[in-house]
Amino acid sequence: MSGAPQQESLQKLLQVLTHLVSSDNKLRAAAETQLNSEWMIKTPDALLSGLAHLARHSDVADLRAFASVLTRRVSFKSVPAPNSSSTPISPTTPIPETTLWKITTDETRTYVKSQFLESFLHETHKTVRNKSCDTVAEIARVSSAGQ
Repeated sequence: MSGAPQQESLQKLLQVLTHLVSSDNKLRAAAETQLNSEWMIKTPDALLSGLAHLARHSDVADLRAFASVLTRRVSFKSVPAPNSSSTPISPTTPIPETTLWKITTDETRTYVKSQFLESFLHETHKTVRNKSCDTVAEIARVSSAGQ
């Protein structure tokens, strides 16, 4: 497996992203719920590889920019650690947390890095390139910190 997303997964993710920027509050709220409870928790590898793919290959500059920003925001956001209960053992025991970046496979992280480095090298739209650079910088910062 190359870490690259499957076409079906990309189509579903594209629909979620489209709804996230919708002016319809119900669509946007449903997309946020789906992103947080399904993509981030159940399929983090598909989420990050899909966002990286869209950030590099979408024909729409605004979508490339949005995918770059969203990659940076969700990759390093705290999430419950896998195999941890959603409720603490006792009220004083916190739920163990990690980040999506830490729980994805090495293949996914390598794919994400390569897509953003390619974007950095080949992106012609200044705004998209800047957002892509911000994501590359955050990945480098976290990687150099040993995360």
